[in-house]
Amino acid sequence: MFLLYFLILYLIIISIIFENLPKSKQKSLVLIILSFGLLAFLAMFRSIDVGNDTYAYFGLFQQINSGIEISAFSHRYETGFLYLNKFLSFFSDDYQVIPIFSSIYIYILVGRFIFKYSKNIGLSVILFFALGYFDLSMSGIRQMMAIATLLLSYEALIKNKKFSFFFTVLLATSFHNAAVIFLLAYPLINSKIKRKHKISIVFLAGAINLTLPIILSYITLFLPKYSSYLDSTYFDGTLRFATVVLILMNLTLYVLGESINSFYLKNNIDEGLREKDTLNKRNLTSLFIFLSIVFLFLSINGTILSRFTNIFGIFMIVYLPNELVKIKNLNLKAITVSSVTIVLMTYLIIEQVYRPEWQSTYPYSFFFLR
Repeated sequence: MFLLYFLILYLIIISIIFENLPKSKQKSLVLIILSFGLLAFLAMFRSIDVGNDTYAYFGLFQQINSGIEISAFSHRYETGFLYLNKFLSFFSDDYQVIPIFSSIYIYILVGRFIFKYSKNIGLSVILFFALGYFDLSMSGIRQMMAIATLLLSYEALIKNKKFSFFFTVLLATSFHNAAVIFLLAYPLINSKIKRKHKISIVFLAGAINLTLPIILSYITLFLPKYSSYLDSTYFDGTLRFATVVLILMNLTLYVLGESINSFYLKNNIDEGLREKDTLNKRNLTSLFIFLSIVFLFLSINGTILSRFTNIFGIFMIVYLPNELVKIKNLNLKAITVSSVTIVLMTYLIIEQVYRPEWQSTYPYSFFFLR
């Protein structure tokens, strides 16, 4: 677990250092390179013992590289990911080409997103790590590649580039089917969902949650490829307590962000926050976080649905920093940021110590030392 503690201290220290330096794009870029560069390096050169699905991906690459037709795996893996394996096998017979390429792809796109849209780069990096996306980049390659691609979809959406939006969502879906849910973002860009609408959605989610096992059993009649999940640990309730804890944590962060924004709007309306473009982007990411919590709530009766949470939950890495930066009292801001960091890192440590099998990131080992 030494690596976990080292990464926590390293990310916090460099974030504090750069937070106290004069702001500039160059310094922000250096911070991203120093932080994401290390995380990407670890993800690129990990051994097959690191990450829950790494052995499965190793076997897939070996079989595709041996000449087995892609169609033989289409019942289990998405087309885009299969063709990626086939394409990379032309350049190398070594499986390591998969984590190297996927990690470069993921960390460049996520780093670019943070650089362009976060007002506190250091906190965004800390959230990325503390919320488990570093672990996901090693245990769930397909899902994380899809999430990284959807960050391009978000940019296309706010710039009203319809073709780019639908194309990138389609590309993301070719890596992981869960990405298709991001199509919901299209009608949300200019929507005005009020508090009463959110309450209605919560009650609807509660009703769905009560009947979710029945609903899923009918869905698998039409999509039999997912029937195996109904009898797996995704639905056996072993992760329900952790899901409840995650709901409470994410709900607390969401309420914190919304409370800060509400106060800020009432007391600082002359600083341009009410401009349409700024409001649209801010409200859209707020809706994404709300949806991620709704999906997390639904996943109580089936933690496999938490992958929909990650599709929208990734936006927490810019949502919360952009809300906390509105706090004008420097002492209050420092206390709030520190409290968020301590709570999230503490949860991460507890999870990794007592439930290491959930991600299998630690003990970490390099492929060339295995």
